[in-house]
Amino acid sequence: MPRYEYYCKACDLQYQISHSYKDKIERCTQEDCDSEITKIMSKIKITKNKTAPKKIGATVNQSIKNFKEDLKREKETLKKKRK
Repeated sequence: MPRYEYYCKACDLQYQISHSYKDKIERCTQEDCDSEITKIMSKIKITKNKTAPKKIGATVNQSIKNFKEDLKREKETLKKKRK
């Protein structure tokens, strides 16, 4: 779930709340405070997936290579069974 930053003027507190973009948070969630809060526009953090292959199609090519190796082993197993 995305995190949104809010500011409560009564508490003089800025904090983050994780919730769906459809949810509307309008009141302070701090204990003993039910004041109106304002949503703060925050910076968007974009992270790169470091586990993704560097080249396009690398995953497909690896899968094809693995399948060919499996097929070769299976053929050898069948040849041994025929003898």
